[in-house]
Amino acid sequence: MQKLVSKLRVSSVCAGLFLTLTYPRKFPDGNRAKRDLKVFVQRLLREYPSAAGLWKLEAQKRGAPHFHLIILGVEHIPHEWVAENWYEVVGSGDIHHLAAGTEVRRVKSYQHAVHYVAKYIAKESAAGEGAAGDGLGEVGRRWGHFGNWRAHLGELVTFALDNKEAAKLARVLDLKRLSQARRVGKLPARKRAIRKARRRHGLFFSQFWLGSPDFVLGRLLAIIGRRENEAT
Repeated sequence: MQKLVSKLRVSSVCAGLFLTLTYPRKFPDGNRAKRDLKVFVQRLLREYPSAAGLWKLEAQKRGAPHFHLIILGVEHIPHEWVAENWYEVVGSGDIHHLAAGTEVRRVKSYQHAVHYVAKYIAKESAAGEGAAGDGLGEVGRRWGHFGNWRAHLGELVTFALDNKEAAKLARVLDLKRLSQARRVGKLPARKRAIRKARRRHGLFFSQFWLGSPDFVLGRLLAIIGRRENEAT
């Protein structure tokens, strides 16, 4: 799912909404929760035909399933609409769940979008897909998309780099990641951890997670520019 999220246009994500859907004290297993989400999304698309988005299923500490969604293509969805429809789909009958079972947040900035996506939507489960250890059971894929989500994909731009140029860009990405890790107090024990992450995901995947993509693009163009100057 991380690669899919990284392909979304920045403008689409920054104009989007974040939704959280939870269950009351009594909750179903993961498979029933996914069926509830399907019904909720059907209602959402009927009410807001232009809506599209991504969803992620996770387990709370108490073992209850809950969902995080990015809604694209819609500027505003009243919290009352989300709360009432999720309450009806779940059928809990718990008035406290109606009041506190959902959350709707507007994206405040690019940095806010990056933080939310990295924390909730794109993170990989340590137990792996379909793991039963978190209490959800064997539910299959724990993420998905809906609506015309492809309309929100960015244009793919490809740059050809030789090994020396790729190594220079990789060092830039490493330094940027380390700088961000220091700011949030999560500096890895060794820089090797950053290098491993970079090799695992590839250079092309790093742009969305580095704050402003202009930084990476600027350094990339500078590297290519030096090559062209040397050629002339």
